Amino acid sequence: MMDSKKAKYTITYGGWYQRTTLHLSEIYDFLALQRVKPGLDPKTIKKNHAQLQVSEVTREAGHLEFVRMITSEGIEVRYYEDGIYVLELVTEEIEADRKILESYFSRKTESRD
Repeated sequence: MMDSKKAKYTITYGGWYQRTTLHLSEIYDFLALQRVKPGLDPKTIKKNHAQLQVSEVTREAGHLEFVRMITSEGIEVRYYEDGIYVLELVTEEIEADRKILESYFSRKTESRD
């Protein structure tokens, strides 16, 4: 009898903030606690945080230290101290979930509002 389980794939997007060292404490504080430096509009902070659809945030150490976030859509986002960011989604439906990841990447990760 054939196994009816579908294969799982990982879709990955990423980039690099050049010439910067990310302040992981500030990223973690925003993602986990919605806390930012004084002077930023609290309503804008709350709106931007809600758009990210954060469901889980951790600060972890490996070869490089990083902040790991999981969204309500199951997208894993990692921000590394050297400016690299990676978005990943494990899927069985590559084309449909590629669109979900691409949409999240373009609308939320790179938004400037």
